[in-house]
Amino acid sequence: PEVKPPAGAKPAKAEGGVLDYVGLDPKQSQLLCLVSAADVEEKLPLSRKMLQNHPNVSISTKMLDAHFYIFSHWVMNLLEEMPNLTSIKTELIPFLVKHQYSSKPVPGQPVRITDEFEEEEESDGNAESTKP
Repeated sequence: PEVKPPAGAKPAKAEGGVLDYVGLDPKQSQLLCLVSAADVEEKLPLSRKMLQNHPNVSISTKMLDAHFYIFSHWVMNLLEEMPNLTSIKTELIPFLVKHQYSSKPVPGQPVRITDEFEEEEESDGNAESTKP
């Protein structure tokens, strides 16, 4: 799926910087997409899986990148495995955003146990109960 900006509405370049389309999940404060406006011709490409997982995406062009990033320790280890990486904003962040919906975790990424997985274990009788 792709989101088409309003007819004839090419976003203006941000003062002193490059304009980006930033997609956020307002409930979870999760970054869902980051695309430079220069890379968008007519439609903003959005992953079907991302839209299934986050049906209420807020897309804005009003945010500016302060170039201040906070990462989990495993991302720092990943950086060591990516010696050819030249830009956090244009290479690492899009890589992480794209792979957050992949069935294979990024090397070094901790595996998240979802509520659905926990429910399956409980129904199989494999989960240990912490209740007395």
